[in-house]
Amino acid sequence: PIFWLRHAIANPPDDPRKCTLWPFAKTSSGYGTVHLAGRQFRAHVAALLIADGLGAPPPGMVAAHAPASICGHRDCVRPAHLRWASQAANQRDRIMDGTACRGEAHTAAKLTADQVQYIRAAMGVSAAVLARRFGVSASAISKIRRGETWSHLI
Repeated sequence: PIFWLRHAIANPPDDPRKCTLWPFAKTSSGYGTVHLAGRQFRAHVAALLIADGLGAPPPGMVAAHAPASICGHRDCVRPAHLRWASQAANQRDRIMDGTACRGEAHTAAKLTADQVQYIRAAMGVSAAVLARRFGVSASAISKIRRGETWSHLI
C-alpha cells in the first residue's frame, strides 16, 4: 500500500477536483490505514506527511480534508485536497459540511433530539427526576440545559 500511495501522490488525476481514493482496507470509521516508517497512520495523514516531507504531523495539527464542496471523501489521499489544521478548525469544517457525528448520529448518544428539547423545556422538573426518566446522569441533564452538550439544537 505505501508504494501505491507514493505513486498516487506523484501521479494525481488530471482534473484537480478529482479525488484519489484509497483502494485498500479501511477502518470501521471509513479511513484507510497504512504503515509508514514503522508506524500506522490513517492513509490521508500518511499522504500529507509524504507530500510535505515530514516524519510526523506538525505539533497541534491534524490532517484535515478539504471542504465537501471540493472533496468530501474521507478516503481521499490527494494532498491537494488535504491540509494541516487545528482540531478546532477541522471540527468546524466537519460541522459546516454536515459530516460531524453530533446528536443522535453519535454512536454514544443515549437521547434523541426530541428528548433533549423536552429536557430543555421542562425547567420545573429537577435534573435528578429527568435523569431517571431518560436513563442518563443528572450532570448530563444539567449540561444539556446549560448548552454545553447538544448545542447544535439551541
